[in-house]
Amino acid sequence: MKELLERITGFIADYGGEQYLDDPNFKYACDVADTLRFKRGDLLHEKLAERHPSIFYAKEWDRYVIAGVPDGIGEDFVYEFKSTVFSNSAKYKWRIDNSVLPVTRTQANIYAWIFNKRRWVVEIFSCADLRLYKWEGEVDYGDVERTLKGFKAAEEGGEILPPVCWKCDSCKYRDHCKVKDRC
Repeated sequence: MKELLERITGFIADYGGEQYLDDPNFKYACDVADTLRFKRGDLLHEKLAERHPSIFYAKEWDRYVIAGVPDGIGEDFVYEFKSTVFSNSAKYKWRIDNSVLPVTRTQANIYAWIFNKRRWVVEIFSCADLRLYKWEGEVDYGDVERTLKGFKAAEEGGEILPPVCWKCDSCKYRDHCKVKDRC
């Protein structure tokens, strides 16, 4: 916890929030970043994410090339960092474990498949909880295959499944989207 608070303190100081440094709950770390709305993830990532080397890479699948850059690559794992305004408290409908985590885990599975790693590590910082959550797991190649087949089916004119509904709330295409109406 001390290390996380130090990382948040540095974040606040770097982005003009010095007046908040005396506030014990550090809630302002997310508030300062939230005023920049779309920069929050980048700023929190810069200050809170683990440091691992990374590189752009691509792998062939079917007639496609799947490319990506994970946030980090370790000896036997890929690392992915996200931040969210969601809490992980059971009292809320949309929590990290039923919203951000499944999407991030799928992304990490694909990265692990691309880089031939056997496991993934995901960290998600909750601005609501001021807590960094961490999950680790073995690559689920079935999930990778299902996801890639879903993209292929959509590209070939198949049914496009709507995303989890909370994603539609902040999507810049929501006013023109036919899929969101099914949420």
